[in-house]
Amino acid sequence: MSTLQLIQWMLSSTLLLSASFAHGLNVEKADQSLVKVFCWKGQTGNTGTGFLINDQGYFVTNEHVVRCTNNKKFTEGYVRYINNGLVVQKDYSVVFMSHKYDVAVIKVESVSGRRPISVNTAVPKKLTNVVALGFPGFSNAITTTEESSLVSTVTKGAISRVVQGSWGKGANLKVVQHTAAINGGNSGGPLVDECGQVLGINTSEASVKVKIEGDQLSVRSPNATFFSSHSSVLAEHLQQGNIKFTRGSDCGGSYADDRSQSPDKSFGLSKGGWDDDSFMPSASGMQTTSGTASNKNSASTSDAWGDDSW
Repeated sequence: MSTLQLIQWMLSSTLLLSASFAHGLNVEKADQSLVKVFCWKGQTGNTGTGFLINDQGYFVTNEHVVRCTNNKKFTEGYVRYINNGLVVQKDYSVVFMSHKYDVAVIKVESVSGRRPISVNTAVPKKLTNVVALGFPGFSNAITTTEESSLVSTVTKGAISRVVQGSWGKGANLKVVQHTAAINGGNSGGPLVDECGQVLGINTSEASVKVKIEGDQLSVRSPNATFFSSHSSVLAEHLQQGNIKFTRGSDCGGSYADDRSQSPDKSFGLSKGGWDDDSFMPSASGMQTTSGTASNKNSASTSDAWGDDSW
């Protein structure tokens, strides 16, 4: 086989995989659960992604997205999304935040135009198709309107493995390693299976530390490795209280027989509270995927890499 034939074969295989995957996944349904999350401290702040889990206005995101200050308070927090062609902006309140597990639940009053997404706590098998949805700030380099910056980005990939791991903050949890690309601003967004159900919360990517003229920088690992908290981590926190969510299905048998909860139960969240008091930098070798917004009044907010400290 010549080099040209090899390239043509690889391209045709990729297109076939894309067509097969796209046919089975309802991206629009999952997309309608999303909001872009803003957390401001003065004129700077974090941006990330959140997804709706019930019809009462409860959204899930990463803790490092909504932790604007080290004293666990934020000066201003709101979400934005597009509904019927118009930009909607609503304030949120933080209901729950876990630094160790990097999970947060926020509440938005009177939500309209968003659809809750179901949560699948089954363990996916290797090579299960997945997509990551969110609002990576780098993609806004080409946008010219606020509406364009609120159109979500979708990337696809496959499950590499599901293992016990840690974000380096003192907790052991189930982590999904996958190849669906995520960038700054994707943090807190859903990793979704072919049935449009949440498999994980997008949190970080593998990175390596390099020094350039004395400055240490984080550079993306060349093997395109990305990490999400498995959805059972979310379900475990929700089980402590009364916030309901919809349990997903096994989605065509792409899952191992390993569920952390019974499929016929409703779960919830205890009445607010923080599960720890320490705020540490991101784990070595990992790079969280929230963005740092530099101009609060900018129509197209630009995200930048960095750790999750101010």
